Amino acid sequence: MADHFQTVALQQDWGLLSVEINFIGVDLGEYELVLWTSDSDTQLFDYKGTNKNPAKYDMPFPNDLNKGRRLRCRIFVTTLLNDPGISHSASMKLFKAGSTDPLCEVKDEYSFQDNDHIQGNLVIDFV
Repeated sequence: MADHFQTVALQQDWGLLSVEINFIGVDLGEYELVLWTSDSDTQLFDYKGTNKNPAKYDMPFPNDLNKGRRLRCRIFVTTLLNDPGISHSASMKLFKAGSTDPLCEVKDEYSFQDNDHIQGNLVIDFV
């Protein structure tokens, strides 16, 4: 799994934004979602979860607060038995309030061997 980046130009009229982490075809998946400040190494939030309990997290509002910030999701995945017919992926999606269509998606697809462990980063930079 490699690191994947996307840049998002924030719009104030988008309203409240939320981020969602998804896993497909993963036996054991964990993530750590961190929002970093633009001018230091300070973490504004640090959420942890698994593929068993997907969740959406609200971003700070108004959106101008997030300009220059970095949202990083560190992914840790394990497969116990590899099935070549199953797609494996992890993704981070950014949504506008009330929308089911993502504004952006940072995604990594990968292949496994049996009992394989992979980690990587999904990153959104806000401008």
